[in-house]
Amino acid sequence: MRILLASHGTRGDVQPILALAVALRARGHVVLLTVPGNFVSWVRSYGFDTESDGTDVEALLRSAGSNLQSLSWQMRYLSHITPLVGARNGVTAAVEHIEALRLCDREGVSDGL
Repeated sequence: MRILLASHGTRGDVQPILALAVALRARGHVVLLTVPGNFVSWVRSYGFDTESDGTDVEALLRSAGSNLQSLSWQMRYLSHITPLVGARNGVTAAVEHIEALRLCDREGVSDGL
């Protein structure tokens, strides 16, 4: 099977997708990836056909006046779900997590995401 994996973000976002790609390839699948430009050579070093998504996330984060609203949103979002961590497991926790996200959306805690 041919599979396209697309990841956007920092290494913490790309590396798990790369690990998934390695596992899929080991099972006989043909895996193609699209990642931020600053990770293309790293992903290609694992032997994958890879293209840039047109963004260099590292350069963006290092640029003067970087807009880190998504980090701000994540911190506020996490404050809404903190009581859920470790409280329950499985489907119940997943449903509560989704409800917390909806609550954030209703309260306007979205800051650009």
